[in-house]
Amino acid sequence: MRLKHRHQPPPPPRKKKPVIAAKRNILGPHLRKRFDVAAAQFNRGEYQAAGRIYQQALVEFPEQWACYLNLGQIYRHIPDRLTQQLQLLQWAVIAGGDHPCALNAQGDDFCRIDDLPQAVAKYRQSLAREPLQKPAFFKAFGNVLFQTGAHHAALTAFARGRELAPDDIDFEINRSHALNGLGKHREAFDVCSSALTKFADPASAPIALRVGHATALICLGECAKADALIEAWSSEEQAMINTITLQARSSMLQGQFKKGWPLLDPVWRETLGPRAKFPGKIWQDEDLNGKTIVLFCEQGMGDTLQFVRYAPMVAALGAKVYLYCQVPLKRILMKIPGVHTVYGQGEILPHVDFNFALPSLANKFQTELRSIPAKVPYIPMPKPQRRTDKTLRIALTWAGNDAHQNDHNRSLNFQQLLPLFDLSHCRFYNFQVGPKSTQIEASGLQHLVIQPTPFSDFSDTAEALQNIDLLITVDTSVAHLAGAIGTPVWTLLPHAPDWRWMLNRDDSPWYPSMRLFRQPEGGAWEPVIAAVKAALHQEIEQRTA
Repeated sequence: MRLKHRHQPPPPPRKKKPVIAAKRNILGPHLRKRFDVAAAQFNRGEYQAAGRIYQQALVEFPEQWACYLNLGQIYRHIPDRLTQQLQLLQWAVIAGGDHPCALNAQGDDFCRIDDLPQAVAKYRQSLAREPLQKPAFFKAFGNVLFQTGAHHAALTAFARGRELAPDDIDFEINRSHALNGLGKHREAFDVCSSALTKFADPASAPIALRVGHATALICLGECAKADALIEAWSSEEQAMINTITLQARSSMLQGQFKKGWPLLDPVWRETLGPRAKFPGKIWQDEDLNGKTIVLFCEQGMGDTLQFVRYAPMVAALGAKVYLYCQVPLKRILMKIPGVHTVYGQGEILPHVDFNFALPSLANKFQTELRSIPAKVPYIPMPKPQRRTDKTLRIALTWAGNDAHQNDHNRSLNFQQLLPLFDLSHCRFYNFQVGPKSTQIEASGLQHLVIQPTPFSDFSDTAEALQNIDLLITVDTSVAHLAGAIGTPVWTLLPHAPDWRWMLNRDDSPWYPSMRLFRQPEGGAWEPVIAAVKAALHQEIEQRTA
């Protein structure tokens, strides 16, 4: 929860500059009377009248920072005054000599306009000025840290607030969400379980606490228990998007696709925001024979690669199919049978009759676990040349996109792969792109890892994959690419995997050439690497026998 905005009283006399302090001492009682009148008007909703009192006070006493602060808070309730509001808060900071109250108010308002980096900066400045903040400060600060992905720092803030207000259930709720975000699901479950004992009836506990509890259960793989809890919630609570998200994830992890697909669509819509405008109207089962349709994906490149398998099925209905995709995928997707033309993001699309989102085709075609269109390769590639040597050529990708909300749980550091280099009859290739690729040099093992020609797009990557025997990767788009072209791929998964990898299986029904290696518990990559090493050793023995 964010800091509640309250009317600020006039400041006490300050001792920074004796002259100003004396002036404030003399004027304090007069200002207090005006503030009382303005506060009464504010509470009655008479914002214009309250604002005029502060405006007049500022004419007479421009050094009184609380006038700027209160006037800025009044402007929150007056349409189209956002710019003036932020400027007033800045003046309050200047006039108040970086007073923590003024800095906190600035942080609050930067949260309101979703300028989270600025909000974090203001809260940090306030904390530096006054370490002995109230619990509400640590609640607001922890929340904005959590929203920026700084889950460890958020957890520290929530822990400090809990020390100051041990009976405030919000800190238990926030701690559970931060722990879930860090992949510490057992700890999150324990926090929620303990907090729920404070309620005679668990159903009376805040819904956010029950959501954190169910989230932890799902991430621990105990989906049936989470489902039972959610079924007992009220119809209003079950209609909340957070609840629908839980139900969708639980259903898909359990392979209950018939139930899961309809739930995923509203979750994607909530996550992605308003849909971009595409030519034509949304396809709603009209006859496609002789019609044109553009298929698009608003999500990540891995999602595009996973669901583009449905494009030929749409073409088989008699439609002329256009694809609209991320630019790095354009060349590789041109190879898909049944696709007329591929457009990269930003390119102008032709007039078409219909449009439809690629991921939603799984629901449209009523895909169930046993009916996944998993014939590979569905992105055809030239057959690789046969080799006579017995060396196992292995490509490595150990990190995904930093911007992904779960990247800190799904990615590794190159150092964690070092046990694999003890194996003989292996030749390793660097398929990692971006800044994380430099971790090889930092390890001093660049002489053991072959650096292929830089990839300009996924078509280059696919061609390079044709020359290797195995890709070992974390859950990122190159895993989907390898699966789509039929290259053997071993995918390393966190304990709480994405919905598409389901639970308790080492294969993927989406990609026959894929093998899954799962963490036994959150954050435990060492057992995963050990299992991969043992599997590689077995593979090498079979090759060299």
